[in-house]
Amino acid sequence: MSRHCSVRMQQRRIPPLVLDILRLYGRMQRRYGATLYFLDKKGRRLAASYLGRAAAGHVNLDAYMIEADDGAVITVGYRRRRFPSL
Repeated sequence: MSRHCSVRMQQRRIPPLVLDILRLYGRMQRRYGATLYFLDKKGRRLAASYLGRAAAGHVNLDAYMIEADDGAVITVGYRRRRFPSL
């Protein structure tokens, strides 16, 4: 995880659990030489069943993550609108 990512996670209050959920259930897209992870409708449903109903209401699943080819997480954030498909 990059220093930038650590700072953004703290600023945006994104727990490390969300990064694991994005890796497990997120949709991947290659963009700008890196991999973008985000949850689509199916991924949200799977993540909610994994977390359970009580915990799913407390975790914001509108996050995205950008990962470099070497596996380092570059940045994280919350989606404001849909990502265009490639």
